[in-house]
Amino acid sequence: PHELPATVTLEFLALDGATISHGPLPIGAQQRLTVDTWEDVPGLASASFSTIVRSTLGVVADRTMRWDASGYASHAETAIAAPSLTWYLAEGATHSGFRLFYLLQNPNPTEATVQVTYLRTGQNVLEVPVEAKSSAPFPVTGLVRVQHYYYFK
Repeated sequence: PHELPATVTLEFLALDGATISHGPLPIGAQQRLTVDTWEDVPGLASASFSTIVRSTLGVVADRTMRWDASGYASHAETAIAAPSLTWYLAEGATHSGFRLFYLLQNPNPTEATVQVTYLRTGQNVLEVPVEAKSSAPFPVTGLVRVQHYYYFK
């Protein structure tokens, strides 16, 4: 969204513990750049990962995922401006065969412990360790039977 070109570097934190850097990538003024992780980034085809975006200027980032090449199902998420220590998540279907999980990212150089609280159930706080510079899935399916609100800290 700038009148000047920017340079972006992407850092992918894979679930297997690998950290894969991609870039630097030039983006022209008021232009967009698409990175196909299946084709453009060795080691990420079929991988689960989170992404850190670093840029010389502010950029708008989003992530579109497709279940397969046919495009029968997909979802898109817009990136956040910065990491946060507290998140409230207001939805989550765990019925009818849905497999819900949240991918927790720790971009820091030390391990983090994430506390998960189910606001409507009165359950105890769950603690999820996330290793340094990594991502960890938090599976919701199987932990709850109905839709709830989640609080991550």
